[in-house]
Amino acid sequence: MDTLVKDMSEVELVDKKYNHKFLLDNSLQNDCCYFVAKVHLNFYQMWTIFRVLPCVYESGKSKYEWKFKHVSSDTVISIYDWNNKDSLLNTKLWYIGSSSNDKKIVGEFLSVLCDAIQTYNVYYKQPIEEKTFTSNNQDVDKELKVIKRSLVEKREILKKL
Repeated sequence: MDTLVKDMSEVELVDKKYNHKFLLDNSLQNDCCYFVAKVHLNFYQMWTIFRVLPCVYESGKSKYEWKFKHVSSDTVISIYDWNNKDSLLNTKLWYIGSSSNDKKIVGEFLSVLCDAIQTYNVYYKQPIEEKTFTSNNQDVDKELKVIKRSLVEKREILKKL
């Protein structure tokens, strides 16, 4: 299980298996024309994994979006909502798109995202969703405190989104 623990304080997704990085960069111009997948993730999962607010759009089909750049290529991968009427805190359905049809890069991203979701489910889900923000694991407990503090600091912004 220790191999599943990732440093959630970094804003990059690193897949040691492929030795590539996906950097979270919401300033990227997005041309994600290839649909990859739908994922059901709640706000706490997204916040624990990324710890960065998404791009927020005033108009269009998408209101919220996180953008990632594959370090070794120009590929941009995006996680976004679509025709969403909910607030950010209540959005549970997300879409993944890619600017490239490269199956290897998309596979790497999905593999890293699945590892991050698994890490959340094993170590963070219960203490976060039960709002205790505590763990017997010292490293996880430290990260839970950081997550809680960041949620409190962003509380007013999150209520408006």
